[in-house]
Amino acid sequence: MTMKSSSPSYFEDFCTLQDMTEDSKCSEELIRQIQKHGFMLPEMVKFGSAEIEIYSTLDQNMCRRITQALEEHNSLSQAIAAAQAHVVKVYRVARGEQSTDMNHSPDLRQEPGLQRKKLYLINELLDAVGISEEQFREIGQHIQFVPLRLLIPGKAIEYHTEDDYLRLQYIVTLMGQGCLLEEAAGVAYDWGMHELW
Repeated sequence: MTMKSSSPSYFEDFCTLQDMTEDSKCSEELIRQIQKHGFMLPEMVKFGSAEIEIYSTLDQNMCRRITQALEEHNSLSQAIAAAQAHVVKVYRVARGEQSTDMNHSPDLRQEPGLQRKKLYLINELLDAVGISEEQFREIGQHIQFVPLRLLIPGKAIEYHTEDDYLRLQYIVTLMGQGCLLEEAAGVAYDWGMHELW
C-alpha cells in the first residue's frame, strides 16, 4: 500500500502536545515549566525537518495531578514532587519492587533504575520486558496492546507506548508471582486504568 501523504501524521492525536493541553486542561506554559524541572519530558520523533513531541497517558495523568495540586497548595515544586513519587510507585509496582517511603528521596529523577521511555518498537518492548513474540501474542489474547502508528511518506511506523510497557511488565511480574495469565491480565488492565490514565 502506497501512502499519498507528504508529511508526518498521527494515528490519533492523544499523544501530542495539543492533546496534553486539551485533555488535562494544562496550559503549554505550565507544561514547559514542569519540563524545566526535568519531569514529563516528551519523546521527540524526527521525520525529515518535522519534529513531533510524543507524550504518554501517564504524562497526561501527571499533568492533571499537578494542576489539581497547584489549585490546592499553590506550590509547583511540591506538585511535581508528588507526581514524581507516583511515577516511581507505578514503575516499582510494575517491576515487582518493594515500595519504600519516597518522601525522603531528595531527587526522584535519580531513582535507581527509573528510566522512562515513551516509545518502543515491538522488539524493544519485548527486550525491555524479557519475553518472546510468542509470549506477547499469548498475552495479547487476554489484554489488548494497540500500537501508535506514525505515518510518514511511504511507510508507517508502529510504536508501543510507555503505558503498554508498564501493563505488560506488570503482567509478567504477576505471572512470576504465581498468577495465571488471564487473572494477571485483568489485574494489569484495572491497575492501568486507575494508575496510568
